[in-house]
Amino acid sequence: MSEELKQVEAGTLPTVAAEERGAARPHGEEMTAALAEIQLESVGFLESLMELESLREESAWLRQQVWLTHGCGITGLYGDDGEMQCGRCLIDFKRGHWEDIKKRLDQMGRDRMVPPA
Repeated sequence: MSEELKQVEAGTLPTVAAEERGAARPHGEEMTAALAEIQLESVGFLESLMELESLREESAWLRQQVWLTHGCGITGLYGDDGEMQCGRCLIDFKRGHWEDIKKRLDQMGRDRMVPPA
């Protein structure tokens, strides 16, 4: 879980007071409406952070699965300290841009289909 998400859940995320921003302080019903709006925005922000964290976890799992099964065999795989690299095809599955990985894997698949001359 990211540090920001932990701070949001704990209610310790740093904020700037309205007075420091130079904004007028609302009163009565305006205050209630403003607080309700802030609460709705906070819930939406928290949900977005949780969704982002979930997507990061899914991406890491998918990258690991592709790394393990991409076709070069286990002999070229390097995975120490959380790395996901292949020494045979030289793809970095942890840090590489997904489009670059996809292009390289597609090319490797085409190369395997063409018999050597």
